[in-house]
Amino acid sequence: MVYCSTPDVSCRRHSCGQLGSLCVSASYVSVCYTVPQLIMPLCKKLEFTVIPAAPDEQASSKAWLSLLLESNALSFSSQVTVYACNLHSTVMLPSVDEVCSSASQGVVEECEVPSFSTLIDPERREVMLQVAIEEDSPYQLEMCLQHEHNGMCRTWKEKSLPLQSVTPCMCFQLWWDKGDERSRRSRSCPFRNNTELFQRNLWENVSVSVVRGQMNSGGAMLSWNLTAPCRVEAEVWPCQRDAGLDKDRCRELGDIRQHLSNDIWREIDRGHWLMPGVFEDVKPGLDLCVMVRHFYWLTL
Repeated sequence: MVYCSTPDVSCRRHSCGQLGSLCVSASYVSVCYTVPQLIMPLCKKLEFTVIPAAPDEQASSKAWLSLLLESNALSFSSQVTVYACNLHSTVMLPSVDEVCSSASQGVVEECEVPSFSTLIDPERREVMLQVAIEEDSPYQLEMCLQHEHNGMCRTWKEKSLPLQSVTPCMCFQLWWDKGDERSRRSRSCPFRNNTELFQRNLWENVSVSVVRGQMNSGGAMLSWNLTAPCRVEAEVWPCQRDAGLDKDRCRELGDIRQHLSNDIWREIDRGHWLMPGVFEDVKPGLDLCVMVRHFYWLTL
């Protein structure tokens, strides 16, 4: 549904009665609109009659025309153009996000999205998803789970998840499956508050793999991959293990620490994020490892 107004409707055929009577003008406009599913626009010619307010032959006849369009083919962001002879007026329908403001919630059907909250059950060590008025909806509830707001959203069928798997960057998307593009989603990252529990879960799921290799120049190098549920702020550096009994002690090699940059992280299939790196020209024959010092989760 859209309102269009166009001035100076000048495509008209005049028909006048006796001297001093009003001249009646038969006018028309053409309305065309485009929708994403169709290449060619859909058009319709509308004819109507304009009766001047007074028999003033010297006055130029102008009129404002307001149109109310109702069509199942129209959708959010459709383009509507009204033609009146050599004049035209184009209107772009607002997007679904523009329409679904707080004032439109509960009024426009397309703006209806599932509302949900999370509840931590410390005894069962689970996080429960509670969806409001789920039983009242005629549509099937769909959910997906993602790590980071721009991560891949993977289908999620459960209403609970283990507490040890919850991380600060975990987000949910919920929507009613209406079978078309009207299914607007609600998005929420309820664990963004960096509680000690969620941060601990994050770092307990961080892993580092190290592989020795050889550079094209013949020198030794140490390749590493850091995997984490969320993109994190951290530093990595190579070190040499203690040759004694204490294998956990590690001595840093030089001043070659690497700071993890935001633009290098990439998502992998398991819903985790991967950061690759390499240390070049390391001394061969040493018992080397890679140390990681974490700072905080990157809230992007």
